[in-house]
Amino acid sequence: MPRDHFQHERPHVERLAQWLELPVAEYRDANVDGDESGADVLVVLQDGCRIGVQVTIIDPGGAIAAEKTMATMARDANGQPGVYATWAQNNLTKVVDAIARSVARKSKISVSPAQFDQLWLLMCSGVPEPGLLVSTFIMTSWLEIDTLNAADLSPQLLRSNYNRTFVLPIVGMEQALYCWSAGAKWEKITQQEPAWTQGPGVFDVRDKAEYSEWLTDTEGAFNREIEKCLREFQQKRSRDDG
Repeated sequence: MPRDHFQHERPHVERLAQWLELPVAEYRDANVDGDESGADVLVVLQDGCRIGVQVTIIDPGGAIAAEKTMATMARDANGQPGVYATWAQNNLTKVVDAIARSVARKSKISVSPAQFDQLWLLMCSGVPEPGLLVSTFIMTSWLEIDTLNAADLSPQLLRSNYNRTFVLPIVGMEQALYCWSAGAKWEKITQQEPAWTQGPGVFDVRDKAEYSEWLTDTEGAFNREIEKCLREFQQKRSRDDG
């Protein structure tokens, strides 16, 4: 059976593959034999190319531990997620420092080149899990390419085994993906949000009774939507793990 962490990291890799429109044949546990390969997920393309992907979560400001504590304390008697309040990191210096720490930590991982045709590093933010969503959130509209290039991450990445590196917000203010590859600078790709994913507009809220709570009980409506999203995400994970 695949290891739990493979099932946990696989959805992030699948999202990256969708972004890049990769012709994926299958996803495998990169450490199925128990030996650390230097990757979490093995992506096998239709042409047989084997890509090992190392996944890590960006922790701007070291806030994950604090948010996980709040999420645990907010759970009800049945262990269901509750509502808690915190804030996303808006200091770009801390965000870039967190990315640099992830690069430095993961670049030290030893990899056997014979196991993969390519090795990629995937750094995720805005992970939709209790204790992770807000503390790992990145304001991508503020994080420009010049800022990443000025951080001079390339020398460390060039010394590593990674052929390509990505910063992927799972939940964010915009659909964005940051990409780096050997011999090139950082690149930011954005996509237009599909119309069906957008929430109700101001006239919808004003004119439709079903949205009236957003005017009369804004905080309560917001909290209920967060709880609903967390429940749906946990149910999906349970189905995927099953």
